[in-house]
This record gives sequence, structure tokens and C-alpha cells, in this order.
Amino acid sequence: MSNLSTHLEGSPVLSYDSHDESVSETTESNRDGGNRKQVSPSKLLNTLNSTSFETDLSAPRSNRHEDRSNTYASDPKYQKYVQLVGRNLQSFDYVQEWADVIAFLTKLSRSFEIYTKFAVVPHKVTVTKRLAQCLNPALPTGVHQKTLSIYELIFNQIGSEELVMDLSLYALGLFPFMRNASLAAKPQLLGILEDFFVPLGPGLRPCLKSITVGVLPGLEEGSADVVHRVVGLLDKLRDTIDEPFFFQTLFLIMITNSEQRESALKYLAQRLPVFTRQEDVAQVCGDDASLMARALAATLTDPKTLVLRAALDLVMTRFPLRTTVFRRKDLVLLMKHASEVVLKKDMSLNRRLYTWLLGPGDSEAEQAAYF
Repeated sequence: MSNLSTHLEGSPVLSYDSHDESVSETTESNRDGGNRKQVSPSKLLNTLNSTSFETDLSAPRSNRHEDRSNTYASDPKYQKYVQLVGRNLQSFDYVQEWADVIAFLTKLSRSFEIYTKFAVVPHKVTVTKRLAQCLNPALPTGVHQKTLSIYELIFNQIGSEELVMDLSLYALGLFPFMRNASLAAKPQLLGILEDFFVPLGPGLRPCLKSITVGVLPGLEEGSADVVHRVVGLLDKLRDTIDEPFFFQTLFLIMITNSEQRESALKYLAQRLPVFTRQEDVAQVCGDDASLMARALAATLTDPKTLVLRAALDLVMTRFPLRTTVFRRKDLVLLMKHASEVVLKKDMSLNRRLYTWLLGPGDSEAEQAAYF
């Protein structure tokens, strides 16, 4: 059997650019007889199955906050703590079987349990990288659950201040995991997000898009309990951070991430009110009301019929055409893309479109009353 640690080394390391908020992918080179072998970025993305993961986090910078480890530098027990974590991290290089990953995680967990008084994670870049690799979808659910328990242990130990400082490091493994998590692991992941991330409040603003993209796959078909908890988590994010900012982020996701449109529409169908005037839209979207029109127009160009049905249902029920919800240019854009669905020659789409344009009634009098 090929060395498992070599396989997991193929997982990408995401580096965050604080200037353009883009994500670049860097990989560690594999050593083979002294030669360095570069692994294809596309192959690495396929390994973690995280092509839809988007992030707007900035890199943790040492000059932004003083490293708390300096406080413990003179403590002999802290030096033993650093050495113990370092030795356990090195054991990852000798992993051969899937069961060896559990053994590695047990040793790493034990390191933190022994030295709980130190509110810092030594070698945190390597630690978070290894934990992210242990959430690889190719590994069994037991490994994922053990990894998530270590995240909980770390977050309890370091506190919210340290978590905010290193948010991008921990987001590397946790945020994209929902899509690949089993039904047994999803409640544990949601518990971590609810208990440790939501209380950060405004500190989550820089990564709101990332965490929302990570959570939305939980609204896909699955356990009703998971769906309910995901909706509740999104509600908490909306209420904790800022409602207009949250919905603007959600509309931006609908424009830029086609894979998450169906899930985003499911949430909006439950939480958007019926709009009757432009002021109502401003209360939800803030000053950028046209963003919502562009998001709806983008979903109406989606090739998936289910997405088109959900988009037309939302437009039909929340934005009656008789109202003055959108400005003229936004309404023209929305009607242009909505009218194009007739090219699909799908009666279910045509029926929704005609209901939005003419009203729910069939008679001429009912249609006149609609306007």
C-alpha cells in the first residue's frame, strides 16, 4: 500500500492574500531521491473535492497581534509542550494505514489535554494543515469525527481572541467540510460553528462569505434535523453580524457560485418577506438594492431546471410585478432573463413565468385586478 502520508500531502495549502482577498493554492513538493516533484494544482483540488470553496479571509499577520506564545517562552513546561506537539506532528510522516491516522490524532489530542493551561497552539500552521488533511473525504467518518473533536479541544483551550487572530488557519479545514461530511459528522461540525464561530459576532465579517458558502450545502437533501440546524445557524449569522450585510453576501454568492444557488434560494424562500415597495428592499439589502436584482437575474440563467423553478417561485411570490419594488433598469434586467426561460420549452417554467407576468387568475378580470 502506498504511504498514506504521501497521499495526504497532496492536499492543498490555501494561502490568503490580504490585499485582493483571493485564494491561491500552494503545495508542498514531494521529495524523491533528493528531487523535488511539483504536484498538479488541479489534481490537488480534486483530492479534497473543494472546487466550490470560496474564501475572502486575510492571512494572519504577526504584526497585527502580538504572538501569545511569547508570554510563555520562559516557562520550561511550555517548552516541553512545544516539543511534544512537534514530535507528534512528525509521526504523521510515518502513517501507512487509515488506522494510523487515528493513532496520530490520539497522540495530538493528548498533547493538548496535558497542557491545557497554555492558551496557544504550538506549530499552529502545521497543526491546522494536518487537521485539514485529516478531513479529506477519502478518509472514513471515524477519522473525521476524531479530527472535529480536536478542533473543539483547541477552541476551548485558546479562546475566542486567539481564534479571531487565526481564523483563516482553522477555516482551511472546517469551512469546506460540510459538502463532504457524512450524516454522522455534520451535527458535530454544526455544533463547532454554533459554539465557537457564531459568538465571535462582528469578528466574522471578513469571513462571512466563506462560512456561508461552507454551510449552504447542508440545505441539500438529507437529514431534516441538519437542514433545520443549518437554517438556524444562518439566522444566527444574520442577526449577529448585520442583516443587510448578510443578505448582500448571500446575493453575491448567488452571482459568483452557481453550485450554491439552489441552497441559497431555499433559504431565501423561507426568510425573505413579500416586497411591495423599494423601501422594503432597502431594509434587507441596504443601499445596494440592485444587487438583489442581479442575483435573481443570474439564477435565471442557470442551466439547472430545479434552480430555475426555485428562482421563478421566489420572484413570483416575493416580488409581485404590480408593485414598484425594482428600479426600471433592474426590472428590465430581471424581465429579460425571466423571459428567456420560455426557450427551455418546459411547461412548469412557463406556468410560473406567466403567473408572475399576468397574475394567478385565468380570467381577464382577475388579471386586470392583479395590476
